[in-house]
Amino acid sequence: MEPLHAAVTVVLAPMFVLAVTPRTGPPRWTLLPDGPEPERRRALTGQLLMIVTGAGLLIGGVTVSVVGFNDVYVATDLAFLGTHAGHLEEANDRLRSFVAHDRAGFGGALIAAALSIVTLSMWGWRRGSRWVWWTLAGSAAAGFLPAVAVHMVIGYTDAVHLAPVYVGIALTVAALTLSRRYLCARAAG
Repeated sequence: MEPLHAAVTVVLAPMFVLAVTPRTGPPRWTLLPDGPEPERRRALTGQLLMIVTGAGLLIGGVTVSVVGFNDVYVATDLAFLGTHAGHLEEANDRLRSFVAHDRAGFGGALIAAALSIVTLSMWGWRRGSRWVWWTLAGSAAAGFLPAVAVHMVIGYTDAVHLAPVYVGIALTVAALTLSRRYLCARAAG
């Protein structure tokens, strides 16, 4: 058992239990009217784009996981490293297992993020739900920015490899821009 994974599990498990524990009493949110029709339509387009983003992440997560179970070494990764799978196998016979572990974890993280984005976008999308907008914006920043930054720092800037990240950023920015006025609306009064 690896200590870092165990520590993270110990910290996150109670938070998960608290998050899924049913609350008693009626919901504490106030529903706002849908507002002006053009605003609502833009928000619906933004909602659709967020769901598409989540679906793309789900496809990406499943793909990364399948690669992790099968091929493990990706052509663009090998090209960046300037080597081939045989050299890596010769260097260390446990490297394939390590990379597969990394790919499975990354694929699982993408799948979890995708399901969260789709669920929140499908059922949390209400006028005046600022927390939804800020949660999606913060999550996008926490996911996309480090991915781009790490690739830039190490010089791994292959357009094919990074295309899904850039498409995800573009869809998310468009979705959040279109929906900001609707999701961040305040009650009149």
